[in-house]
Amino acid sequence: MTLPKAGGWIGGAAFVAVVILMLAWFVAISPTLATASDTQTQTEAQLSQNDLTRTKIDGLKKQAAKLDEIKAELAAMQLQIPTSRDQAEFQRQLDAIAVAHGVTIISLAISPAIPVVALPAGAATPAAAATPAPVETAAPTSQGATSTDAAPAVAPVGAQGFYAMSTSIDVVGTYQKVTAFLQDLQTGIHRLLLVSTLAATSQQDAAASGGRPATVRGDIELAITGSLYALANTGTAPVVPATAGTPPALPVPDPAKNAFQPVG
Repeated sequence: MTLPKAGGWIGGAAFVAVVILMLAWFVAISPTLATASDTQTQTEAQLSQNDLTRTKIDGLKKQAAKLDEIKAELAAMQLQIPTSRDQAEFQRQLDAIAVAHGVTIISLAISPAIPVVALPAGAATPAAAATPAPVETAAPTSQGATSTDAAPAVAPVGAQGFYAMSTSIDVVGTYQKVTAFLQDLQTGIHRLLLVSTLAATSQQDAAASGGRPATVRGDIELAITGSLYALANTGTAPVVPATAGTPPALPVPDPAKNAFQPVG
């Protein structure tokens, strides 16, 4: 009589054990395993992010080691393209190279700064982002130069905060001296002037008058048209190097040959 009772207890105990195991699986074991899996996934993602962060830190360390070099490059660029018109300094540089080469600047025109914007694909004409400020007239230079307010437009470059100032310069002198002046205008001063057009006119014997120097046959008047540039002020002062480097030289025509010398 005891065996059937024992079998029932055994079956009931087994059933209860199975129920307990199922409850343990769904209530404790399965959530714990899921949590462990999520934790493992998050750990792997964090390790990957840590590797990426270490790579960025290594890159920043390398850049920091070259900080002085980068500052020097920035200073040179800010001399070429300053954060203001800096027209007076440009005029001083013009006067210096004009005196050095014995030419006379008879006129100088610098237009207002105009924001330059990117053109749509296929566009044929540039568009200004805003109405230019009133014309700033430059004072006469030591070579007798005067400023006007007429200058051709420049093509946009498409950099935000980038401004262009159309510039026209007229100089008179011998062919050799004028070409030397033009060479220094491009490579001998720090301000970047992008020359777009040149127009040379042969001169005849004439006495000095109206701010123009005396000329002889073979002298030329060279009209130079180009653009000065400036970047919007970022609120930080430009870094000025202790010594400025010499801009690289560009190839120029033979200065000994005067293409405007009258025949006969």
